Amino acid sequence: MLALPCAVALLASGEHAAAQSAKASGTAYSFPDRKPVATIRVPTEWNPHPHEDGIDGASPDSRTFFDISILQGTNETKELERILLYLKDTSKHPPDTASRTESVGKIKEETTRRFRYDLGRGGAGGAVIIDFAKRGNGDLLVVQQWGDLAPDRPNARSLERVMATLSWK
Repeated sequence: MLALPCAVALLASGEHAAAQSAKASGTAYSFPDRKPVATIRVPTEWNPHPHEDGIDGASPDSRTFFDISILQGTNETKELERILLYLKDTSKHPPDTASRTESVGKIKEETTRRFRYDLGRGGAGGAVIIDFAKRGNGDLLVVQQWGDLAPDRPNARSLERVMATLSWK
Protein backbone atom coordinates (compact mmCIF):
# COMPACT_ATOMS: atom_id res chain seq x y z
CA MET A 1 0.00 0.00 0.00
CA LEU A 2 2.85 2.41 0.66
CA ALA A 3 4.38 1.65 -2.72
CA LEU A 4 1.96 3.86 -4.66
CA PRO A 5 2.69 7.10 -2.74
CA CYS A 6 6.43 6.37 -2.99
CA ALA A 7 6.14 5.80 -6.74
CA VAL A 8 4.21 9.07 -7.13
CA ALA A 9 6.83 10.92 -5.08
CA LEU A 10 9.63 9.39 -7.16
CA LEU A 11 7.86 10.29 -10.39
CA ALA A 12 7.26 13.85 -9.18
CA SER A 13 10.89 14.27 -8.12
CA GLY A 14 12.03 12.89 -11.48
CA GLU A 15 9.80 15.36 -13.31
CA HIS A 16 11.15 18.17 -11.10
CA ALA A 17 14.74 17.15 -11.87
CA ALA A 18 13.99 17.02 -15.60
CA ALA A 19 12.41 20.47 -15.47
CA GLN A 20 15.41 21.85 -13.55
CA SER A 21 17.79 20.28 -16.07
CA ALA A 22 15.87 21.77 -19.00
CA LYS A 23 15.92 25.19 -17.32
CA ALA A 24 19.67 24.98 -16.74
CA SER A 25 20.41 23.90 -20.29
CA GLY A 26 19.16 27.03 -22.08
CA THR A 27 20.67 28.39 -25.27
CA ALA A 28 24.37 27.92 -25.98
CA TYR A 29 26.36 31.09 -26.67
CA SER A 30 29.91 31.03 -28.00
CA PHE A 31 32.19 33.96 -27.25
CA PRO A 32 34.03 36.27 -27.82
CA ASP A 33 32.82 37.33 -31.28
CA ARG A 34 36.33 37.89 -32.71
CA LYS A 35 37.38 34.28 -32.13
CA PRO A 36 35.06 32.12 -30.02
CA VAL A 37 36.99 30.07 -27.47
CA ALA A 38 34.24 29.33 -24.93
CA THR A 39 30.57 28.39 -24.74
CA ILE A 40 28.04 28.88 -21.97
CA ARG A 41 24.36 27.94 -21.76
CA VAL A 42 21.94 30.55 -20.47
CA PRO A 43 18.23 29.94 -19.85
CA THR A 44 15.98 32.39 -21.72
CA GLU A 45 14.41 33.52 -18.43
CA TRP A 46 17.82 35.06 -17.56
CA ASN A 47 17.32 37.51 -20.46
CA PRO A 48 20.69 36.81 -22.11
CA HIS A 49 22.31 39.53 -24.23
CA PRO A 50 25.37 38.54 -26.26
CA HIS A 51 27.95 41.28 -26.74
CA GLU A 52 31.29 41.53 -28.52
CA ASP A 53 33.31 39.98 -25.68
CA GLY A 54 30.76 37.64 -24.09
CA ILE A 55 27.26 37.57 -22.70
CA ASP A 56 25.32 39.20 -19.89
CA GLY A 57 21.94 38.66 -18.35
CA ALA A 58 19.53 39.37 -15.51
CA SER A 59 17.47 37.05 -13.36
CA PRO A 60 13.72 36.94 -14.02
CA ASP A 61 13.11 39.19 -10.98
CA SER A 62 15.94 41.59 -12.00
CA ARG A 63 17.64 41.17 -8.61
CA THR A 64 20.75 39.35 -9.84
CA PHE A 65 22.96 40.04 -12.86
CA PHE A 66 25.95 38.49 -14.56
CA ASP A 67 28.45 39.21 -17.29
CA ILE A 68 31.01 36.73 -18.57
CA SER A 69 33.63 37.92 -21.03
CA ILE A 70 36.95 36.99 -22.58
CA LEU A 71 39.16 40.05 -22.96
CA GLN A 72 42.48 40.70 -24.66
CA GLY A 73 44.97 43.48 -23.98
CA THR A 74 43.94 44.18 -20.41
CA ASN A 75 44.87 43.08 -16.92
CA GLU A 76 43.01 42.34 -13.71
CA THR A 77 43.82 45.68 -12.05
CA LYS A 78 42.62 47.77 -14.98
CA GLU A 79 39.49 45.68 -15.46
CA LEU A 80 38.63 45.65 -11.74
CA GLU A 81 38.87 49.46 -11.65
CA ARG A 82 36.63 49.73 -14.73
CA ILE A 83 33.98 47.39 -13.26
CA LEU A 84 33.91 49.16 -9.88
CA LEU A 85 33.60 52.56 -11.54
CA TYR A 86 30.74 51.29 -13.71
CA LEU A 87 28.89 49.90 -10.67
CA LYS A 88 29.53 53.09 -8.70
CA ASP A 89 28.05 55.19 -11.52
CA THR A 90 25.07 52.95 -12.30
CA SER A 91 24.07 51.11 -9.13
CA LYS A 92 21.57 52.21 -6.52
CA HIS A 93 23.90 50.48 -4.04
CA PRO A 94 27.51 51.12 -5.14
CA PRO A 95 30.30 48.74 -4.08
CA ASP A 96 31.59 49.34 -0.55
CA THR A 97 35.35 49.24 -1.13
CA ALA A 98 35.99 48.82 2.62
CA SER A 99 34.23 45.43 2.44
CA ARG A 100 36.62 44.03 -0.20
CA THR A 101 37.79 40.45 0.23
CA GLU A 102 40.08 38.52 -2.08
CA SER A 103 40.27 34.75 -2.39
CA VAL A 104 40.82 31.88 -4.77
CA GLY A 105 37.63 30.99 -6.63
CA LYS A 106 36.54 28.29 -9.01
CA ILE A 107 34.30 28.51 -12.08
CA LYS A 108 33.88 25.10 -13.63
CA GLU A 109 37.49 23.85 -13.97
CA GLU A 110 39.02 27.36 -13.93
CA THR A 111 40.81 28.52 -10.80
CA THR A 112 40.16 32.23 -10.44
CA ARG A 113 41.30 35.22 -8.46
CA ARG A 114 38.07 36.31 -6.77
CA PHE A 115 37.11 39.73 -5.42
CA ARG A 116 33.96 40.30 -3.38
CA TYR A 117 32.38 43.58 -2.29
CA ASP A 118 29.19 44.40 -0.44
CA LEU A 119 26.81 46.58 -2.45
CA GLY A 120 25.77 49.50 -0.26
CA ARG A 121 26.40 49.84 3.46
CA GLY A 122 26.24 46.49 5.18
CA GLY A 123 25.40 44.74 1.93
CA ALA A 124 21.94 46.34 1.64
CA GLY A 125 22.09 45.82 -2.14
CA GLY A 126 23.61 42.35 -2.03
CA ALA A 127 27.14 41.74 -3.25
CA VAL A 128 29.34 41.80 -6.30
CA ILE A 129 31.72 38.94 -7.04
CA ILE A 130 34.31 39.38 -9.76
CA ASP A 131 36.44 36.45 -10.91
CA PHE A 132 39.54 36.67 -13.13
CA ALA A 133 41.40 33.80 -14.79
CA LYS A 134 44.33 34.31 -17.16
CA ARG A 135 44.19 31.80 -19.98
CA GLY A 136 47.34 30.25 -21.50
CA ASN A 137 46.94 32.29 -24.69
CA GLY A 138 46.89 35.60 -22.77
CA ASP A 139 43.10 36.00 -22.78
CA LEU A 140 41.51 37.15 -19.54
CA LEU A 141 38.31 35.42 -18.43
CA VAL A 142 36.21 37.91 -16.45
CA VAL A 143 33.07 36.78 -14.63
CA GLN A 144 30.95 39.37 -12.84
CA GLN A 145 27.98 38.48 -10.66
CA TRP A 146 26.11 41.08 -8.64
CA GLY A 147 22.92 41.50 -6.69
CA ASP A 148 21.17 38.88 -4.56
CA LEU A 149 24.00 36.32 -4.30
CA ALA A 150 23.35 34.71 -0.91
CA PRO A 151 24.13 30.99 -1.43
CA ASP A 152 20.71 29.88 -0.20
CA ARG A 153 18.83 32.14 -2.65
CA PRO A 154 17.24 30.74 -5.85
CA ASN A 155 19.01 33.26 -8.11
CA ALA A 156 22.42 32.33 -6.74
CA ARG A 157 21.75 28.61 -7.22
CA SER A 158 20.43 29.20 -10.76
CA LEU A 159 23.45 31.32 -11.65
CA GLU A 160 25.75 28.64 -10.28
CA ARG A 161 24.11 26.13 -12.67
CA VAL A 162 24.62 28.56 -15.57
CA MET A 163 28.33 28.98 -14.72
CA ALA A 164 28.70 25.19 -14.51
CA THR A 165 27.93 25.01 -18.25
CA LEU A 166 31.06 26.97 -19.22
CA SER A 167 33.15 24.96 -21.66
CA TRP A 168 36.24 25.65 -23.74
CA LYS A 169 36.63 24.98 -27.45
